[in-house]
This record gives sequence, structure tokens and C-alpha cells, in this order.
Amino acid sequence: MSVTIIDIAKDSNTSKSTVSRYLNGSKVKPVAAKAIEASIKKLDYHQNVNAKRLVTQKSHTIGVILDDISNVYFSEILSGIQSVAGNQGYVSTFYSRASDHKRETDFLSLFREGHIDGLILGTFQKRTPQELEIIAKSEFPIVLIGDNCGSNRINSVDVDNKQGTMDEVEYLYNHGHRKIAYLRGPLKISGAEFRAQGFIEGMHKHGLDSSLILDIEWTVDGGHNAALQILQDASVTAIICSNDYCAYGALNACRQSGLRVPEDISIVAFDDGPLAKFSIPALTTVKQPFKQLGETAARQLIGMIQEESPVKASILLQSQFIVRASSGAAPAQTNLENKGETYGS
Repeated sequence: MSVTIIDIAKDSNTSKSTVSRYLNGSKVKPVAAKAIEASIKKLDYHQNVNAKRLVTQKSHTIGVILDDISNVYFSEILSGIQSVAGNQGYVSTFYSRASDHKRETDFLSLFREGHIDGLILGTFQKRTPQELEIIAKSEFPIVLIGDNCGSNRINSVDVDNKQGTMDEVEYLYNHGHRKIAYLRGPLKISGAEFRAQGFIEGMHKHGLDSSLILDIEWTVDGGHNAALQILQDASVTAIICSNDYCAYGALNACRQSGLRVPEDISIVAFDDGPLAKFSIPALTTVKQPFKQLGETAARQLIGMIQEESPVKASILLQSQFIVRASSGAAPAQTNLENKGETYGS
């Protein structure tokens, strides 16, 4: 016969109502919670999700909308969401917006159909004012990963993309670079716009020309082709790439052009994906706290689900500038050893 909450109560020396409260996500005394969890594992208890839904009118499921689940940068975000959600008794279900050719707001139907209790919109797309208004008016528990366009009616979490790029400019300036080019990512992605703002403001801070900007897609080919164009100007001593992928292309373009990195030109990037430290040379880049993004979004969302009057918050997580072998002093100066040096705001 299946194990019931009565069996769990007897084994853990607690009451049936205490076990029920624990399983439904309500607070119980830490000693009781520890005993109940031990009994659940010991007796291999599994909840009847349908029965639980009938009692609580909740699905105990969180929906997560992504552009492409196969994207390597999403793996840590998903890990962070799952870790927090699982510890709070929620199941995470992932949906690919791109595969369904839907807008983020189309997934609000998941609430109306009773599939989810909360929703994390994690496509990083730049949202239109109309889409943000739909989200704000929905009154459903929703958290955005990425830009909320300054709305104080929507919960969101993002990385401080602007400051991350300003850190890059500051580092290069301090190492003698004065002619710096920038590869700007697609403006349909909210972070790309803020990173470009960081470049422009960082350059203006030091009275430098910020006009050498090329718009690209975030691909290796995009970075390669743009870098070949930039390298026709021999006075450029550094290229800031707005993500790691285009930086890999830029490194290849430098090799193809007979330039040494970082002796002749420095390359820096943004993301610190899993391959950054293995490129040749190892890539100087801004590290995004991907797992923390997921954890923070999940905590925000569960707080909204469990509280009747949640306070709206826009959270910006800090990045970290990791210096590796692809960057150094401008060619006119003595090359500096900076491997392992860390910048961050």
C-alpha cells in the first residue's frame, strides 16, 4: 500500500496536521520539519500532486520562459531556480518561447489554465511598453530576468550590465589604451543596450572618442567579421566585445591578421561562459552571476506567491571583471602581468 501522511506523522512523532502544513509549504517548527523530512526519505513518500492541488487550489509549479533552453548560459540560471524552488516545495517547468513563436505575455494563459502559481520571464528580450503594461496589470506573481524599463510595478532581477562595461573601459584606460573599439550586441536584448551605455559613458569619463562602435549579432562570425573591419585602423589598441562568443571571433580575426594578443591588441568580453578560460589566449571578461540570477528570481517569485501584498523590487546584481591573458598594457607601454587580477563593482 502507498505511504500516507498518517504513516509520516507516526514515524516522525508529529501530528497529521503538522505533516500536512509542512507538505503544503506552511511554516512548522524546525525540529518537526527535520523529523518529517527524515521520515519522508525513510518511507519513500511521494505526494499525490492532484490531490494536493484540489485541497490547496495551488499547482505548486513555477513556469520559466526562455528563448532557447539549449543556450549554455541558461544552465546555471535554471540550476539556481531549481535549487530554490525545490527547497520550497515547488516544481519548475521550462518553456521555450522561440520554439512556440510566442511573446512572453502569451504565456500568461498558463495562470488562467491553472498550470502554474508563478512565472519567471527569462528571455532577456527588451520588452515593449505595451508588454510591460500587460504584465503589470495581470496581478499574477511574475518576475522578469532582464530589463523592466524602470517600472516600479514589476519585480525584476538583472546584472548591472552598464557598470560591468564601465569597469572594462576603466581597466583598459589605466593600462594605457586610448583608441578602443566596441562590438555592440543586438538591441533587441536588453543587456546589450546597457552594456553599450557603459562603454559610451566610460569613454566620455576620460575624454575619449566613443564613436568606434559596430553593431553585430552575438555570434563567433559576427565578432570575426567586425574585428577584421576594425583592425584596418592600426591605431586601435583594444576591442571590447559585448559577449564571449563575438570575442572568440575577434581573437581569430587577430590571428588571421598577424596580430598578437595581447602584445599588439587587447581583447575583452562579457559573460565568462564555460569556455572563456580555455580560449587561446584565455579571455579577459566580465563574469555574470548566472546561478545567483536564477536563485534571486526564484526567491522573489515565491515571496510573491506566499505574500498577499508583495513589495515590488528591481534588483541589480553586481558583475566581476576577470583579467586573463587576452588583455594587457597598450603596445606603447611595457607589458604588465595581470593574470588573475580581479576587478568588480
